[in-house]
Amino acid sequence: MEAHLRSQRDILPRTIGLLAVAICCAATSLQANGAEIVLKPTAVVEGELIQLKHIADIRDPDPEIVEHLGAVVISPAPAAGRDHQIGYDAVRTRLLALGFNLGSLEFTGSHSVVVGRGSAPRQTAVPAPKPSESPSPAAIEERLRSLIEAHYLPLRTDQPSLRVKVQVHSSDLPRLSAVPNDRLKFAEMGLRLGGPQPVTVHWNDAAGQPQSTRVAVWLTSAPRVLAIRGSLPRGSIIQAADLQWNESESERGLKTLEAAIGRETTRNLRDGEILQLEDLRAVPLVRTGDIVTVRIRTGALLASRQFKSLGTAGLDETVTLAALDNPRDRVQAVVTGYHEAAMSLAGTIAGNTVQDATGVIRFEQSSNGGGR
Repeated sequence: MEAHLRSQRDILPRTIGLLAVAICCAATSLQANGAEIVLKPTAVVEGELIQLKHIADIRDPDPEIVEHLGAVVISPAPAAGRDHQIGYDAVRTRLLALGFNLGSLEFTGSHSVVVGRGSAPRQTAVPAPKPSESPSPAAIEERLRSLIEAHYLPLRTDQPSLRVKVQVHSSDLPRLSAVPNDRLKFAEMGLRLGGPQPVTVHWNDAAGQPQSTRVAVWLTSAPRVLAIRGSLPRGSIIQAADLQWNESESERGLKTLEAAIGRETTRNLRDGEILQLEDLRAVPLVRTGDIVTVRIRTGALLASRQFKSLGTAGLDETVTLAALDNPRDRVQAVVTGYHEAAMSLAGTIAGNTVQDATGVIRFEQSSNGGGR
């Protein structure tokens, strides 16, 4: 009996020791297998709150533990444009306050996290390249037009303002669109004015085989009209140096130098402005207020009288005049020279007078026996 009791007394300390060792090993095993929290050096949040998953990478074999720890709110997010620093101790204190066993957690990584407010960097998907679109018929014709102009127009130095128009048959558009510019050649020696005229386009395909087609081409002379070089005020006399040639699609405008040089501007004209017929007039030989000598010859008699001009007129234009000695005497006369005008014989009445409805011109005997 005593031996049995001694045996039990000897077993009890060993059992207690073994239990203590087992408890220590279990605690060590739990700590070694606890969740690892790796703090980041910087983080960006989009919402109003900072959660642990925003500032740390959480590692644990159990997804539920990772999710549970990641949802922990650490603090409010900073205002937009500001940063907020969260230290290692603040994270531990927050987890301890929420009842987490810090002994089962392992903290690594940065000592503190700088948190900013804004959109987190996102991976921008690179869009897949779009399939190349075939050029439009207008683009193909425009490309050919520029090539034809570059090939043929330098040969036409006699007419510097020429234009080319090209028309391609619809069946040839796909063929021509795939050919590089430097491979396209033209067979004809030159172009004539007008159209349509055929132009042969030839090239070698990718296999080196010769290819060709014909396109319709029009060659026209671009209309040129006179324009002002520099600015001219109203009343200026046009000189050759005041003019330049401009291309214009409009049919209006002066097309010869003779129609402009030596004429007077009727309004202010700006640099580059296209001259119109109404912008110019003959240089006035008689202006308002000028003293004009009016003459009419009939047979051996030459009638003359001085008048004051009531208007402005150029050569062969009609002007209204008033007699100097009696302003109520007014006549219509045709300008024949500088400060000179002539009356029509239709106004002649008997004797030595010429009269219209408002005034009278009287003949004066000239000293040489002729009438004046």
